[in-house]
Amino acid sequence: AIVNGELVIYYTDGTEKNLGTIGSTTTVESLQMLKFTKLDDGTLSVAINDDYKDFAENIVVPSTFNGRTVTQIAENGFSNCIYLSSVTLPDTITIANNSAFSGCTALSSIRLSTNLTELGARCFFNCLALSSIELPNSILAIGDNCFLSCSSLTALSLPENLQSIGARAFVKSGITTITIPASVTYIGMEAFKDGFTNPSVQNLQTIYFEDTSNWKKVNYSDV
Repeated sequence: AIVNGELVIYYTDGTEKNLGTIGSTTTVESLQMLKFTKLDDGTLSVAINDDYKDFAENIVVPSTFNGRTVTQIAENGFSNCIYLSSVTLPDTITIANNSAFSGCTALSSIRLSTNLTELGARCFFNCLALSSIELPNSILAIGDNCFLSCSSLTALSLPENLQSIGARAFVKSGITTITIPASVTYIGMEAFKDGFTNPSVQNLQTIYFEDTSNWKKVNYSDV
């Protein structure tokens, strides 16, 4: 039962267990699809329950579970959930680890945490249906291959506090326009390779940089 926004399980022996706040949009069905792992700091990471990996379609992650705060999407947490189309994350999530949603080819809608600081490597790799995503200004780092092969993603507004863009982050994406904020201090190798091959921009001739005075060139041999 849901009591005052908290999920309470009542057992047949008369005992009960309060699993914590699940939020107005979290359902019991969503909770059944999830598994939680305790982290070193006492908070939790979340991932798909293996039993539901092949048919989960809509997931709402709770902010707490069993009295502990959910702060991370586990590495490979929802990878290859091929029918997953919609995900809502609570504002307690601060990190989406490597390959968090990699291979979720049907994922078309995701609501990210407003306190998210990092998108790990391959976080949205091969999310073919992802045509738009709102990145919160809290994000500081976009990992290597993060949006690799997101062919439907044609435009993206990068967070105003973003500091680094990983190698091959937007390779084979559908990006046709993007503005890189002044806060960015690192762009990895081939970050936008094949990202501007769309017919509408294949004649791209000019890129304007506001200030390159503090730029440092990194040779492939140095990496």
